[in-house]
This record gives sequence, C-alpha cells and structure tokens, in this order.
Amino acid sequence: MGDGKDTTSDCTGPLGRREFMQVGALALGGLTLPQVLAARAASGNHSKRTSVIMLYQHGGASQLETYDLKPDAPTATRSQFDPIATNVPGMDICEHFPLQAKIADKFSIVRSLHHEMSSHTDGGITVLTGKAPLVADPTSQSKSAHPDFGSVASKSLGTGPNVMPPYVAIPQKPYMTQPTYLGLHHGAFEVGDPSVKGFRAPHVGIAAGKDGKRLGDRKTLIDQLDRIRRTEDLRGNLAGTDQFRELAFEMLTSPESAKAFNLSEESDVLRTGTAATSGARPACWPAAWPRPGLP
Repeated sequence: MGDGKDTTSDCTGPLGRREFMQVGALALGGLTLPQVLAARAASGNHSKRTSVIMLYQHGGASQLETYDLKPDAPTATRSQFDPIATNVPGMDICEHFPLQAKIADKFSIVRSLHHEMSSHTDGGITVLTGKAPLVADPTSQSKSAHPDFGSVASKSLGTGPNVMPPYVAIPQKPYMTQPTYLGLHHGAFEVGDPSVKGFRAPHVGIAAGKDGKRLGDRKTLIDQLDRIRRTEDLRGNLAGTDQFRELAFEMLTSPESAKAFNLSEESDVLRTGTAATSGARPACWPAAWPRPGLP
C-alpha cells in the first residue's frame, strides 16, 4: 500500500487518486472516509474547495439525440441524427455537438446509469437523490424521502469562509426534492430568473436606505422569541430553522455574498442565456456558486 504522499496525480479533488484507493482498502479494516478526512484536517493538509454545477434537464433530450445515437440499430430505434467523431478514439456523439466533440477528453459519458421508474418525477427523485421511491406515483406529485445531492453537499461542506450558501438553485430547486431529515437550512437557495431586468438575488445585502443597526435589533428580538418558542415546541418540526436564519443574517451583512450575486456587470448574453436554458424547470443546480474571487 502506498504512503498517500503522491504529488504527481492530476486529480485535484478532495482526495488524490492514490488516497482514494486507500480509503477503499482501509474501510475493510474499519477506517472510513470520514475518519480519513478528519485525519487530514488534523494534519493541516487542506485541498482547494471546488464549485460544482449540475445541469439538470427534467424531461430533456434523450440519449438517442445526444450521446448514444445507436446508428447501427433498426430505423425505429436509432437516432434521426448522425454521430460525429470526437477527440477521444471510439467516442462518437451527436452531430449537433461539434464544440463538445473537441473537448471530449475533458468529460466522461456514464452509460451504466438507469432506473425503472415510469414517471418523470419518480425518475427525477431517483437521479437526484440516488434513492428510488418505494412506491411509484403515476400522478407525479410525490416528493423525495431523502435529500438530494445539493443538500448532502451542504451538510458535508458547510457555508465556507465567505458566507456563501453551499447549495444554490437557478432559477429554482427541482420541485420533487427536499432536504428532508437534514433540516431546512440544507435546502437550496433559490436565485430566481437572472434575465429579468434589474435582477437582484433575494435576501442578499441590506436594501438601500435601511439601517444595519435596525436589522441587528430585529435579530436580537427574534432570538429572544426563539428562546420562548423552544421551551414550547419539542416536536422537532422546525429543526434547522435556527441555522437557516443565522445563514440568512450573515448573507445580509456580508459584502462577499452581495458581490457574488451581483450580476449588473455581466453581459446581457450571459444573463439571458442562463435563463433561456431553464424555461419553467430548474436548469442550473450548483452545489456552490462559482464566482471570481470566491471558492
């Protein structure tokens, strides 16, 4: 087994390739991933935090029109489009993706993922949470019983040094998922439609003309009311609301948060393009908001 000090790996994620393989082997001996990460934190060996964007197209283009055209299949089951070669030998994709074809060595196509759900909602829950619903819902009104990847990332990573919400949804979160047992504070921060004129992310920064001291006084009053509420409410229905409110207050008073969500300096092409891909459904589903100068 290696010593875990490989510095030549191209993997820039939370764990290097060799360290990742060690985790799999060590788990058999009782040492788990959380313990490995805790040991790394204690040693001061920290990796740069990475922002991840998930583009989720609910009911979007099928694999037959994108990455699995099946050109040799019968007419009834193959794509109407033609495949084109990429810069990766043996990997062909749709003819309408010429730019992607030039950078195919920068992404991977996972062909083993599938589910047996018959409705979009149940399929979406399976994809976004990794857990298939125990009971199928043909009405497409069901909600997830487990948190989605964004909520899990929020729980695992926290808010970070710049008071940024760890889970941001553009324009809104997937309607079929919820933070469930992780608590309300691990739900998505919904940005809204960036293409709207005068767009301003909700609840980020103190509104013009408002007094910061007044905001602080209100927070003090809320804290006092919360102490009374906690003596009365022991059912746990409001689990996570304290942490959620604390994050909201920090975002209101944080210049970094206000700067990250300020799109006034972005081009109209970028702002319009972000919303054009979304329509009425969530398109961008970041686990963190990737803005210059922020992790």
